[in-house]
Amino acid sequence: MKFGKLVIDRPKGFILIFIVILIAGIYAMINIPKEDLPDVAYPKLTVQTTWRGQSPENMVKYVTSVIEENLNSIRGIKKITSDSYKGFTRITLELERDVDVDFQMFLVNEKLSSIRDKLPPKLGDIEVNNFVPQDIDETTFFSLYLFSNSKDKYNLSKFAEEKLKRELAQIQGVSEISVRGGVQKELKIEYESDIIEKYNINFNNFFMKLINSNEKISLGKVNVANKRLYMTFTNKIDLNNVENFKIQDGINAGNVADIYFQDSEPRTIHRVNGGPAVYVVLAKAKNANAIIVSNKVKNKLKKIKSRNPDINYKIQDNEGKKVLEGYRDILLRIVISIVAIFLVLFSFMRHIKPSLITMGSIFLSVSFSINFLFFSGESLNTFTISGIALAFGLLVDNAVVVYENIHKHFYSGKSIKESIMLSFREMFIPIIASTFTTVCVVIPFIFLQEELKIYYIPFAKTVVVSLIASVFISFSLIPIAFSYLHIEEKIQKSKNKIIELYKRYIANILKYRYFALVVLVFILGFSILKFVKDVDKSSFSWGGRDYNPYVTCYFRSKPNVPKFRLENAVKQFEGLIEGNQIVDYYRTSVSDTEARVLVYFKDEYEGSAGAYSLREKLKIYGNRMSQVYVTVYGIGPSFGGGFSGSVRYSSQIYLQGYNYEKLKTFARRFETTLLNFREISDVKLGVVRKDSTQIVNVKLQADKLDAFDLDISEIQQKVSYLIREGVYEDIIKYDNDYINLAFEAKNKINLFELKNLYIKEGIKLSDISEITLEGSTRSIERENQVYNYPISYEYSGGYQDREEFEESLANNLNYPPGFSLKTEDKNRWWWDEEQDYQRILVLLGFAILLIYMVISALYESYSEPFIILITLPLAFVGVIWLYYLFNLTFGVHAIMGSMLLAGIVVNNAIIMINHINHLRREKNHTKVEGIIIGAADRFRPILITSFTTIMGLLPIIIFSTEKARGSEEKIWKHLSYATVGGLTTATIFTLTFMPLLYYFFAKKREKDKPYQDSGVWKFLKSIEWKKLPSRLLYLIKNISWKQILKKSPAALKRIVVKVFNKIFRRR
Repeated sequence: MKFGKLVIDRPKGFILIFIVILIAGIYAMINIPKEDLPDVAYPKLTVQTTWRGQSPENMVKYVTSVIEENLNSIRGIKKITSDSYKGFTRITLELERDVDVDFQMFLVNEKLSSIRDKLPPKLGDIEVNNFVPQDIDETTFFSLYLFSNSKDKYNLSKFAEEKLKRELAQIQGVSEISVRGGVQKELKIEYESDIIEKYNINFNNFFMKLINSNEKISLGKVNVANKRLYMTFTNKIDLNNVENFKIQDGINAGNVADIYFQDSEPRTIHRVNGGPAVYVVLAKAKNANAIIVSNKVKNKLKKIKSRNPDINYKIQDNEGKKVLEGYRDILLRIVISIVAIFLVLFSFMRHIKPSLITMGSIFLSVSFSINFLFFSGESLNTFTISGIALAFGLLVDNAVVVYENIHKHFYSGKSIKESIMLSFREMFIPIIASTFTTVCVVIPFIFLQEELKIYYIPFAKTVVVSLIASVFISFSLIPIAFSYLHIEEKIQKSKNKIIELYKRYIANILKYRYFALVVLVFILGFSILKFVKDVDKSSFSWGGRDYNPYVTCYFRSKPNVPKFRLENAVKQFEGLIEGNQIVDYYRTSVSDTEARVLVYFKDEYEGSAGAYSLREKLKIYGNRMSQVYVTVYGIGPSFGGGFSGSVRYSSQIYLQGYNYEKLKTFARRFETTLLNFREISDVKLGVVRKDSTQIVNVKLQADKLDAFDLDISEIQQKVSYLIREGVYEDIIKYDNDYINLAFEAKNKINLFELKNLYIKEGIKLSDISEITLEGSTRSIERENQVYNYPISYEYSGGYQDREEFEESLANNLNYPPGFSLKTEDKNRWWWDEEQDYQRILVLLGFAILLIYMVISALYESYSEPFIILITLPLAFVGVIWLYYLFNLTFGVHAIMGSMLLAGIVVNNAIIMINHINHLRREKNHTKVEGIIIGAADRFRPILITSFTTIMGLLPIIIFSTEKARGSEEKIWKHLSYATVGGLTTATIFTLTFMPLLYYFFAKKREKDKPYQDSGVWKFLKSIEWKKLPSRLLYLIKNISWKQILKKSPAALKRIVVKVFNKIFRRR
């Protein structure tokens, strides 16, 4: 071949290429961006905003629907879905393929800015973010809790906003800094609702004067004595004396309200060790090195701490540290793999020089991969490193096969050049085919679900590039080492007794081929039976449950329960933790209806008896809580106490429509229809939870408003100021800052007082409206502006009956135009175990089909590839027994490992079968001769490649740490379990049964003669089986057992032979 001649004639040129690859690889390794997860632009965006105190219905009506309607006009948006909750909405935008995600984000922000006046004035900031799938364990780049023993919450927040942010923003690589849980000064007005009602006071004018206070308003310009003067109006108010501000004749603000300055209450309150704290989150710039940037941040924090000794901080997230720990972990595994692979090579080759040269193919292949990642703009992250680590044991395989083939020809008396050229001719196509079979198993990654594909594609590309590079390096490095470096000059050929034993072993397998075939079928059948019955297949989920080394206390209260009960419960837990000697620190986060307390232990006490004791103490205490649900988990199984947050129903269906109010009306009628069926009970409408809220619905009657000459805005204003609370953020100028204006009624009226509220003299609210109390759904879902309204119910029949019932509901009921029924919600959860399982099985089947196509192209045959594909069930035997013996769960990761295994195990069979065909075709051997000689010639290469692959993957299993990488560790661990277990049995069975299967299924030629078997089958066919029972019965009756027992051993032997001949008399 031309390439082989080029390698022999130009060795120095190739050596220089290798040096360039290594130097460029070192440069790329130093400068390539390093991060935990790849920085990808997934074609989805999320838009989210808050509006405090509003029901899901109001969020949909005034916020979600308005935003969706306007965003629909942006080109490039394919699908819009939304979820609206109490005071919060999240809208997900699915984009067209190949759009510029950053530009789409710009368009969305522009559109949202243009419609800001169409949205409620008290709506919070609208955030547009890149979408990250929940399957990927995305972590914050860097975050910390800032706290102080001397500063109060306001001064701590001011320090974080004004000093800390400014210092950290100077670090190159930090793109964004946000401070969460900080407070501002605000003017609080707590008014008496009964006095306002009594004197019919309009607070609106008062608020507007406060809002416009201390503002300079330009009034234009005038010309005076040939001079141009600009006029401004200043509405100067002393905010420290607001209680003396006159509201109306004879009534000052202080007469009807308590007015004072206070710190604003953040949406989430943070505390560390019971004291006030703020949460600071840093984002990393794209392509910045996570390790370098995080180290700069840590150094900057130390400097800030040295200048401000009263400031303390605790680092919560540090991606750079995780990446560095991951690199150390990978480096340890690589070193161990290198040593193990070298020992395997040395044990077979018996000399250091050829072992080191063969090992060199690994370093060159890895260097080539890192160059590819660097120059293609990829980063070194969890997925790309895992691709290199998993391919590590495979990279040396091609080099071993090339070396062994050259070695065989060289010691058969041929020259080095002739040996190299013969090896090129014999091994080039098989190695290309075997490499592409491994590549075939990662090609289906492009068909993964969209959320995961963009993360796993870099992994697949890394494996593919590494393997392709190994082909080029194997056919250049190894021949050059033979011809130029003379690695075999002093190596003497010795007869290998093991090879001779293996030849006799194969000869016996062929001789007793029918018995061996029965053994093969038994092994397969029994293993599959074991898999079906005894291997745990209970979970096919992507993730896994990890128990953290810290204790988490999660609190949730009903919305109708006062917030102080939640705060009291949290403070009681803090009191139990405070002062414990084994606790390093604890942090608290409290929002309106939920809270968390995380307890971190000193390093020497992690997982200790004291840590377990504290956890149990918190569990017991949490069980005594009322109206607050407490879950304590970590360092072991979780525990729940108090009320349960969710309600489970056996069945759920979804009504769909464009109008939410009409949808709810139809749902009530549908509820009546459902209850007419005897199998149906306990129907609930909407998203049902025990903590679902209720709302008061006031329906004004238009005819009565006209009769009493009332205006809707007048009624709304009167009612709202008696019941509501609110905050105008950054609205009043105070000193050199803008502060908040907060207000609320001191004594909020109840439902009875609301009905009896006088709107006008002699006219109550109940006289002009219908006031009802109704349940509010917890959330409202929309998809392309179509509402999904859930209806839950108990069905007393079986699963199949329920499915038939729901199908008949969808097909037989009459729905209003524009309405429909969906019997299942596939998007209810972010994972779908059954769907994931089926998808992975389809991908596995697709990978096997690709492998078949590659092998068919190699052999120009449609039937011979099936001989090689039989190695797949043989490999699966090892997977089954490994998962059975170690009591592992066979889940999605195990199936993906089996997919990877499928591309590896066929390589050995390809190398063996191709050589047997070569001997029969080129050397004119008979089938049996070709099988025995060909299998013996490939005995060493198969053992070496299998052991090197296994040794390359074993460190992933042996040195895996759940604490270090969590669920990601489980992915690669299970991939390695499946590969190591399957490859072990596949190697044994390939060397044993592949020659046997080739004998039975390979095409016969004219000169091929049947190989003499053991004669057992011929003997069994000659027996008269119908007469056998009568002969046995006759001999049993007529034999004198007492006399037989007295006979000598020689006489007994003669009797046994005589009896045998009588029983198995031939036809």
